[in-house]
Amino acid sequence: FLNPDCLLESDTLQKMLTVMQSHPQAGMAGCRILNPDGTEQRGGRRNLPTPANSLPGFLRKPFGIKPFNLNAEPLPDDVIEVPAISGSFMLVRRDAMEQVGLMDEDYFLHCEDLDWCARFTEKGYPILFVPQLAITHYQGSCSSGRPLFVQWNLHRGMSLFYDKHYGDVYAWPVRLATKAGIWGRFALKAVKTIFGRR
Repeated sequence: FLNPDCLLESDTLQKMLTVMQSHPQAGMAGCRILNPDGTEQRGGRRNLPTPANSLPGFLRKPFGIKPFNLNAEPLPDDVIEVPAISGSFMLVRRDAMEQVGLMDEDYFLHCEDLDWCARFTEKGYPILFVPQLAITHYQGSCSSGRPLFVQWNLHRGMSLFYDKHYGDVYAWPVRLATKAGIWGRFALKAVKTIFGRR
């Protein structure tokens, strides 16, 4: 799976296939996702979202809670297992996909990759991050003209993810606070988008 706004080197796919062949138990693999300036983009290696890792850093760090996005963490020396990778580039094992199923079409534009990673993990398929390889992702080039539409679907997708995977896990006050955080964040983004145009 490769987004149309991504570029990869001619030998990247073959090298990724070699990694998958050497890890036959893995269900999918991804690599570093780079911005056009060469810096590591968020999303290439990450945790699955939880109420705890979605908190601001000053609330997480005293308790040793890792952040949702891991791009600021030291880059590993070799292939490692991670909870989630970016849907902009995923090399997926076919027999694993047949067991897990395709991406959930209830999502649109955002969070379907997180949902898929969660489902692969639930079925016992490890997810690999390959730090030695990278692709360049021109993020937003396909949707830059509709920022509010994109933000709506991002926050709607995150809300759906929490309902689907944590609906019976957390007590209702935690679920309520999480939903309030998601939609409160969308409201702030919407105000910034609307008034930032003027």
